[in-house]
Amino acid sequence: MKKELEHFYIGNSYGGNQDWFHSFMMRIGGCAAETACDSSLYFAMHKGVERIYPFAFGKVETVTQKEYVDFAHLMEPYLKPRLSGIDTPELYIQGYNEYLETHGITNIDMSIFRGDEPYEDAVDTVRKQIDAGYPIPTLILNHRNKALHDYEWHWFLINGYDDSDDRFMVKTVTYSCWKWIDLKELWDTGYRRKGGFVIYEIFEEKHETRETVRISELAEKNGYDNRLNTIKDIVELTGTPLLEAKEMADEYYDKGNDRELKVKK
Repeated sequence: MKKELEHFYIGNSYGGNQDWFHSFMMRIGGCAAETACDSSLYFAMHKGVERIYPFAFGKVETVTQKEYVDFAHLMEPYLKPRLSGIDTPELYIQGYNEYLETHGITNIDMSIFRGDEPYEDAVDTVRKQIDAGYPIPTLILNHRNKALHDYEWHWFLINGYDDSDDRFMVKTVTYSCWKWIDLKELWDTGYRRKGGFVIYEIFEEKHETRETVRISELAEKNGYDNRLNTIKDIVELTGTPLLEAKEMADEYYDKGNDRELKVKK
């Protein structure tokens, strides 16, 4: 059986590319930020988590290269390149969680499947995640197979598998392209220190039952500089038309005029 998740194109590019980034450190060490950006855009386009991508209102359908690069540099402070790299799944989860919390996303859970777990369990994990519709952030550190040099000390996504023959192949996504690789070969790095998978799970957001909400409350929840998500919240929670919601948010952010709005049932 062969299964591949939908992804997105930027022109002819399959997903993003860290070679586009502005700074030298992001070009050589921005793979974790790229992986988080690609994950976010997948969630926005295919999982309904639209507010995770702050450069569009409503459904995200297309992304330009400039928008993607701006997004990556917005993600940079949370997954900032460093001399040792984002070299553990814990660092990725910590940084990406901080980004999600800053942007009011509370329903994405992340856990770790470590690279020293048995290969057979890795196969089961990939199959389960892809079948559930989740791409898999993957970290490989050193690897004895020099044919896999591009994946050394590198974060990338797995977004498909093919178990139709005697090998379990995975579809890896990085640097604007995809490639099918034998998971057993990828998993057996030959080194004691290993990376692993980050496992995503999205839960249904639960909103507190209440009669009214103040714009100042939404601004505080979203971070006071995140006007777009405050506008989204006004629309989603109160049913206010978009232009009217924007006017209300502008009045609050620009003039300090707060309002109490009725929450739709």
